[in-house]
Amino acid sequence: RDWNNKIIEEEFAKKANKYLPTPKKMSPYNMVRKDWKNLLLIDQNDIDIKLVKCALKKDRKCPFPYQETERLWGGIHLPINEMPEEKIAEYICHIPDEVLTETFMDFHYHLGIDLLRYFPLPLIKADDMKQVFEMYSAKRIVEVLSEIPFDKWTVDLKKQITLHINLKQKPRYCSKILWDAIQSCKANNK
Repeated sequence: RDWNNKIIEEEFAKKANKYLPTPKKMSPYNMVRKDWKNLLLIDQNDIDIKLVKCALKKDRKCPFPYQETERLWGGIHLPINEMPEEKIAEYICHIPDEVLTETFMDFHYHLGIDLLRYFPLPLIKADDMKQVFEMYSAKRIVEVLSEIPFDKWTVDLKKQITLHINLKQKPRYCSKILWDAIQSCKANNK
C-alpha cells in the first residue's frame, strides 16, 4: 500500500484551527487608556477630543511624552526615556486639526512652552497663545523662538512677542538674526 499523508494533515488542520486563539479587538478608547502611544495606531478619522484627553491624562503611571517608567524603592514610578522631538511632532501631526485646537492647553501642561516648536502655530487660539506667553520669562520665550523658523511665525505669535519681550537691548543669549526679527515684529505692530 502507498502511504497517504494528506489524510493526517487534513485531520490535524481541522483540529488545529479549532483551537487557534481569536484575535482580540479593542476599542480605540481602551487602546489609548492602556498606553498613550497607541493613539498613533488609531485612524485619524476616529480620533476625537475624548481620546486625546485620555492619552494626556495627568495621573498616568507613564505620562506623555515619557515612554517608560523606572520603579523606585517604595513602589514609586519615575518616568524615564522621553520621546524624541521628531516623534513628538509626528504624534501631534497625527491628531486632526480641530481636535488639536481644543486640546492645546492639555499638551501645554506636559510640554510647556516647548510645545510651540512642535505644534502647528496657525491652530493656536489667540487667548491660548496669550496665556502661554504670560507664564514664561522673556529669556525662556527667546530660547524657544530661536528654534522656530521665522517664516512659520503667525500674526498672533508676533503680537505676543511685541507684548511680552520688553528688552531694551539685545541680550547675549539671543542671536543677532533673532533679535532683528523680534525688533521688526515690534516695528510692524506699532
